[in-house]
Amino acid sequence: MRTTRFSLLLLAPLLSAPAHAAIDEGRPLVELDEFQLSDELPSLEIQQDAPTPGPLLKRLRLLEESEDVQRLVELAEAGTPEAVDELERAADEGNSMAQTLLAGVYLDGLHRPADDEKAQTLLEASAAADNPAGMLMLAVLSMTERAGPVDLDAARRWLDRLADWGSLELLDAAAQLYLVERLPVYDPARGFELLQRAADQGSAPSQRLLGLCYLQGVGTAVDEAKALAWLRSAAEQGLPEAQYELGVMMHEGKGAPADVDQAYRWVRKAADADLPVAMLGVGLAHLKGWGVEPAEAEAFRWYQRAAATGYARAKLELAYLYHEGKGTARDRAKALALYRELAALGDPQAITMVGWYQEHGYATPVDRQEAFRRYLEAAELGHPQAQNLVGVAYRKSVGVERDDQAAALWYRRSAENGWAEGQLNLGYLYLIGEGLPKDYGRAMALFREAAAKGNLAAAHNLGSHYTKGWGVEPDLAEALRWYRAAADGGYAEAMRELAAIYKSGRGVPADRGEALRWLEASMAGGEPRAFVDMGNWIHEGYVPGKGDRDANRMFRRASELGAPLGTHNLGVSYWQGRGLEQDRKTAVALYRQAAARGLPNSQSALGRLHWLGDGVAKDQREAVRLLRLAAEQGFAEAQNALGVAYLEGGEGIERNYAQAAHWFERGAKAGYVGATVNLGYLYDIGAGVPKDARKAAELYSQAAEAGHTVAQLKLANLMQDGRAGTPEAAVEWYRKAAEAGNLEAQLMIAGAYERGWGVKQDFARSLDWYAKAAAQGSGLAKGKMGAMLIQGLGAPRDVPRAVALMAEGAESGFPEAQHNYAFSLETGATGKPDYAAAARWYELAAKGGFENSMWRLAVMNAQGKAPGASLAKSYTWAAVIDDHGGGQFAGQAAKLRAALDKRLTEAQRRTARAAAERWLAANLKRPQPAAPSGAP
Repeated sequence: MRTTRFSLLLLAPLLSAPAHAAIDEGRPLVELDEFQLSDELPSLEIQQDAPTPGPLLKRLRLLEESEDVQRLVELAEAGTPEAVDELERAADEGNSMAQTLLAGVYLDGLHRPADDEKAQTLLEASAAADNPAGMLMLAVLSMTERAGPVDLDAARRWLDRLADWGSLELLDAAAQLYLVERLPVYDPARGFELLQRAADQGSAPSQRLLGLCYLQGVGTAVDEAKALAWLRSAAEQGLPEAQYELGVMMHEGKGAPADVDQAYRWVRKAADADLPVAMLGVGLAHLKGWGVEPAEAEAFRWYQRAAATGYARAKLELAYLYHEGKGTARDRAKALALYRELAALGDPQAITMVGWYQEHGYATPVDRQEAFRRYLEAAELGHPQAQNLVGVAYRKSVGVERDDQAAALWYRRSAENGWAEGQLNLGYLYLIGEGLPKDYGRAMALFREAAAKGNLAAAHNLGSHYTKGWGVEPDLAEALRWYRAAADGGYAEAMRELAAIYKSGRGVPADRGEALRWLEASMAGGEPRAFVDMGNWIHEGYVPGKGDRDANRMFRRASELGAPLGTHNLGVSYWQGRGLEQDRKTAVALYRQAAARGLPNSQSALGRLHWLGDGVAKDQREAVRLLRLAAEQGFAEAQNALGVAYLEGGEGIERNYAQAAHWFERGAKAGYVGATVNLGYLYDIGAGVPKDARKAAELYSQAAEAGHTVAQLKLANLMQDGRAGTPEAAVEWYRKAAEAGNLEAQLMIAGAYERGWGVKQDFARSLDWYAKAAAQGSGLAKGKMGAMLIQGLGAPRDVPRAVALMAEGAESGFPEAQHNYAFSLETGATGKPDYAAAARWYELAAKGGFENSMWRLAVMNAQGKAPGASLAKSYTWAAVIDDHGGGQFAGQAAKLRAALDKRLTEAQRRTARAAAERWLAANLKRPQPAAPSGAP
């Protein structure tokens, strides 16, 4: 049977728990993707609720130690009909304590009909007899409408009588009721005044509350030094709550310089007095090494002891220790049991953690739908972390379909509740424009809010804003400040950014030492990409004393830590045999691992290999699939390669110039220079886009300025043809590309000096550029050199060397060199003429479309010099020239053909013309133009 317990029905809605329980029970243990133990002592808050009535009234009735009073209390606590009858007889006899206790019976309606007016009459009688318990109950009843309208004046009058009673307990009680913010009599100034009176008389509870008033600025101005002094006074009297709070102030350096040793001593005193929050504080101190040597096992013992009291937060923290295996063997089943126990009681943090376990399969089967249900349950209870996780679930399709707008809604709720992760994630949606309109300014404001709460990722994002000019003017100094704030807090990704800044000298003087220091710190912080960067820096020769093998160790470590780019780069090293024995099979396997994890670098690399059949089976369908995956992620190299695939066409992809232009344009916008060149090429030839020499020149110019030699060459060709710019400007672009080693540009500038195109004719310079091209193996350049040296152009005439060079050029397959070499053989430049060899080389040059050689074959057959010479063969070559169309020998060929018409029979002429047609059909087909750069 339930007893009255001093009329809890009346007082419970107004009064609640004692001061030491007024802490944040829902302190987060997780943040998005990782568990995190609370690293702060529970915060101090002034008690906003008065003590529960039972203990308070029990203290008051102890003012009267008579056996009669004890008997009355026992009757009230028994709550039987007989006990209530006896209590009523005592009240009728005028016993003020019996009147107070009987009033509670009428208020509760226990063994007597509920009668609020009767209860008030009894309490007024008790109060009139100066019974403090009656006054207290009457004061509280006056604040309700149970026995009539609220009467605040009466409530204050009874409280003031209690305060003036002359008892510290009563003074404490009155003061505390004035400080209950939810009560109608709330008056912090009056409460502070009464606390001061009680504290001056030595009341430890009032000294403690007075200290908290000074700490929080309740009823007085904030004064941390006075707060510390009053808490010390209460603590020295042995009040555990004050001992704990004094320790927290000393730990945080409030009111005096921080002193972790003394802080631990006071918190330990409170813990030894069985104060649960202090036990938790001692456990945290042992875990962190605050004022004591770190000892995880000892920390676990204290957390376990605090949890045994039923303290919810201690159970949450203990569950974390079981989860991580700190101070005890890892036991996620025990952790989950604790979370389930608290979740069943409606604790939103525990509900969230049960969901976390279900999402990740810790000690329970993976059940993402149930995890989402748990997150939603806690979120609807207003738990900001769970609200954030519901947003994450909607973004990542965890147990629910992806819905960016729903994610934004829950991130907003989390952010409005002050959760830094929610602010961070909501800001990210504004940054990328998913689920919300893109708004850099709003994103930045949210990042600032999160950063102000110590969220290091938000500080890092602010650094990115200032680096890239998102919503603000680029400001490298401000970016550096935010990156450093995040890095100083231990955020490894920001350390990596700082390393890159010091390496490049952006906004600060370049400093190799600082760059390496920050990168090593990022690696120590476990940032996988820092290991990738270190490997790349070693490859670049930036790290003294390190080589390719060291770089590969970095890539391997990055891969082990889960960075797919480390896996990819290790694959590149195996492919190239750089610091490792070349092993393309292993390289491809590593590319596949990284590609399966969505890395566009590897998807693009595999796509290109499958397109060419290089190291893997040629499979252009698979190539296109992989290239598309990477391209749709915005990987510019893949966008360019996919454009080339559409330009060329192949198995599984039809030639489509419009699609080629689309992907080249995306790659160009992403800054990939090869794609810019290729897009310019399409405008140059009018494929997939309108033919537009000006647009082509604009695109070529962008790439040319970036040092792309093919673009420089293409731009120069446009200028040389008179479609953009001048021949003089063309020569300068040829020169830049040529000096960078571009073979075609070297040939073009050599030709420009040879013929005086856009530059003063200069055979010596022409010969010099042909020599550079020849050094790269150009047969055309060798042939050109031979032609110049045989004439003494640009250097003294040197017939033997000239003929040798023309022979090399001819062997390389260049028609002009073949013709010149043939002419040297025909004319006997180095000895006796060799008509047979000359005719063979003329025929090869003719097949290459070189009309000069066709004419020489016509002449040699007319003169009888060629092997098997005949006038019919001469007629055939004249017809080839005539039908080939409009060359410099067209007129001479027509005259020769007319002359031979008179000497050949009709049958001979038909045979000769048919031979000409067959030759033209077989030898002068034009190949399709290829893309200028970036083939898959």
